[in-house]
Amino acid sequence: MRKRKGFTLIELLVVMAIIALLLGLLLPALAKARATARQVKSATQLNQIHKGFLIMSTNDNDYFPTPGRINRCGTTPGKGPEDNSVNSSANLYGACISGEYFTPQLLVDPSEASGNVAIASTYDIERYSPPGDVYWDDSDFSRFKCDLQGICNTSYATMLLNGNRKSRQWKKSLDSKFAVLSNRGVEDSSYDEQEYLSSKTLLIHGSRKEWIGNVCYNDNHIELTRTFAPDALAQISSNGIVVEDTLFAEDVDLDGEGGDVFLVMSDTGSATGNCGDYIWEPSLSWD
Repeated sequence: MRKRKGFTLIELLVVMAIIALLLGLLLPALAKARATARQVKSATQLNQIHKGFLIMSTNDNDYFPTPGRINRCGTTPGKGPEDNSVNSSANLYGACISGEYFTPQLLVDPSEASGNVAIASTYDIERYSPPGDVYWDDSDFSRFKCDLQGICNTSYATMLLNGNRKSRQWKKSLDSKFAVLSNRGVEDSSYDEQEYLSSKTLLIHGSRKEWIGNVCYNDNHIELTRTFAPDALAQISSNGIVVEDTLFAEDVDLDGEGGDVFLVMSDTGSATGNCGDYIWEPSLSWD
């Protein structure tokens, strides 16, 4: 009798069913592992960006890189009053890239969910020229951008560079309760159902229904949080009154203008007045 070779149709179907079952069990676990790896990579990127700020602060009396202090009023490098009109997130990141403290790739989250956010591949680092009073790429075509409704070259929100928060915390304060950098979030830290659920930021590390993000505090530690008011966040208190602070809203401010945490993206805005005494209105964007 000839020995039978190969599988019967039933045996083949059984094997295929087992493989399909195993795939069904393993794929969700693999997807979860990949998402966790991207979240960890994002936390590492935020950590490196903040370390870049810390390194740059050694050249300016422990102040973090501030566009208006880098490119001051006038044309003499390092001399003159701060030019507040250029203190945007876009110029901040551009100055750091031009100073070669980190690369454009580091500023885009591995889990980025918006089609408007892309690496600044056209940014011209060669535009940097202190003798020419140029400290970042300022051309309309290739400059670093932070407009979430148009073109944005970063996934990360940073502290708004004005008010009391800037003078107290935009420096090497090592404050473990003050957030300076994070995955961006929902406008005004809103939990309004329509506004919250329609935000693209939920899809970066969370799900369709929940925001999850990495937050970097001023002592360089990173926390993964699911709330806009994490326990680690600094609280505003005055005369015994405590007000809850949130990550993405200018909350009730009992400590003077700009005393609370407010993480946002700002591009070039409008300014009125003389250099050094500008009243600046930054252009903020959300998605």
